[in-house]
Amino acid sequence: LLIPDSGFATLRLNNVDMGLYFWTERFDKTQLERRELPEGEVFAGDDVFWDKITKEEFKTGRIQTESGLHPGSYKNIVHKKGEVAAQAQKRWSDFLALLRTRDPLKIDAEIGNYLDVQKFGTWMAMFHVFGTTHGQSADNASWFYDPLTALFEPILWDISIGPTNGMDLERDFYNPLVQAIMMSPKVRDVRNRALYKLVTEGRQEVVTAMRDTYRKIEPYLYRGADSEDQNITTRGHLTLQNLQYTNENRIRLLETNMTAAEEWLSLQRVFGNVTFQNATDGGGALSVEMLAQGVSAIDLERISIEPNVAFVGKPTNLRFEL
Repeated sequence: LLIPDSGFATLRLNNVDMGLYFWTERFDKTQLERRELPEGEVFAGDDVFWDKITKEEFKTGRIQTESGLHPGSYKNIVHKKGEVAAQAQKRWSDFLALLRTRDPLKIDAEIGNYLDVQKFGTWMAMFHVFGTTHGQSADNASWFYDPLTALFEPILWDISIGPTNGMDLERDFYNPLVQAIMMSPKVRDVRNRALYKLVTEGRQEVVTAMRDTYRKIEPYLYRGADSEDQNITTRGHLTLQNLQYTNENRIRLLETNMTAAEEWLSLQRVFGNVTFQNATDGGGALSVEMLAQGVSAIDLERISIEPNVAFVGKPTNLRFEL
């Protein structure tokens, strides 16, 4: 996944220790060059436009879902003009036009022509594990266009930690672009597979990384400028015990989210309804209706049917294989 570089740094201003600060890289042409990526394009929500839309939604109580599916809702970050910009804009407009159809079958059939489905599924899995949708909201999500593949992929950033549960896998997403993409069964299946791999194979790696990062920054957190002000209660910590407690709470929250996701992904049921209708010529028609319940796609290799009553003129040990 494309992730802006980031880290921690201590700051001294006029020989005064200002404590620990977090820095993050802007995703622009320089970052593409540093990563040896093709000079594509990055699309992000237009801040002025989305601020206006958000205020209107708060005022009226109506979410303007179509606003996030039009090219005018976004701005170019890397190029303002030129061949790459024109090509990227045309592809972006066509991609949004597909999503505006809100036709699950059409989106599922054509989504792979515009979106790197594997990377998008992994992006969605990360947000679910951390229990946040902030970074995928319409005014925060950014999309990189790769001119070599002609595909878009989301950029992962601005992730916080919050509580979630398995049922959130099927919720309506606030970002209309993400909501339309998630109509595709193919995309949901890739998301679920990426999430399952993350919460089973990657669980320990994520937790270890969080603890290691905390150990490196812990000495600087306690001596920060905010921490020394006894009147400040919303930022900083007064004791090392509070620091440790807060970090362990975040880790426990993360582990709870991963456990909930693993349990929910494993809950799969299939209901079957079998009917047989006799025909006047002695034959008949066998009808099988299957209903899958769960968040993941289900592949059935074989269906075995053993009637518990004898058909007229047929042996009692009749068995059907579908």
